[in-house]
Amino acid sequence: EPGRTDERRGEDRRRSDEERRRDDERRRRQEEEDRRLREEEKRKKEDERRRHEDELQRKRQERRREEEERRREEEEKRREELERKRREDKKRSEEMALKKAEEDRKREEEERARREEEAKVARQQQATLSVLRVLQQLSSANPENFDGLKRELARVLVTELPETGSQQEILKAEARRVLDYAQEYVEQLRQERLQHQMKVEEQERVARALLTELEQLVTVAEAAAESVHYTAAPLAGEHEMKDADVLRVARSVEEAGKTAMSS
Repeated sequence: EPGRTDERRGEDRRRSDEERRRDDERRRRQEEEDRRLREEEKRKKEDERRRHEDELQRKRQERRREEEERRREEEEKRREELERKRREDKKRSEEMALKKAEEDRKREEEERARREEEAKVARQQQATLSVLRVLQQLSSANPENFDGLKRELARVLVTELPETGSQQEILKAEARRVLDYAQEYVEQLRQERLQHQMKVEEQERVARALLTELEQLVTVAEAAAESVHYTAAPLAGEHEMKDADVLRVARSVEEAGKTAMSS
């Protein structure tokens, strides 16, 4: 029995090993078949991809040929259109050049007339300002600058007034008015200054006379004060005096003092 049991076990082990080998072989074959199928599928896909790319390439080339043909036609039409526009633009440019030349001529004439008018107006304004400037200075003239401003007015009335245009008569009348006013005002200032100078000189003369009189009074007062000093000298001594002598000296000092005060 034990021997049979070992044989059965050996047989079972062989069958098991054989079964594993068959399973391994089946797996190997299946794997090879799967790999073959995958490679076949891959080749099919690659072929399909190449056919698809070839078709795309063909279509692209076809579209490119059509596009080039369309561009050639459009280019031809564009050249024809450009040539037509060029002829039209040339004709229009020639017409515009003639029109512009005429407009430029008219504009230059208008611009020249405008500049001349502006120069005339500017000259009138400058001349008017020159006259008004002198009149303004003359309106506040003083004895020191009146003669110079009067000569300046005479000059601008000769050189500037004729250039003032429509303002000429107005400025001429204003010049006469301002000149009359300035002459009157300056003459008034001169009289006031003369009177003021005379008044100052009179005040100086009176002041000098009063000063001389004061000096004389001071001299007299100093002399009287000296007399009082000598008269009172006996009272200041150290020797004794009789009452009658003291009374007599006191009366003399009082009279000398009154004389000094009255002086």
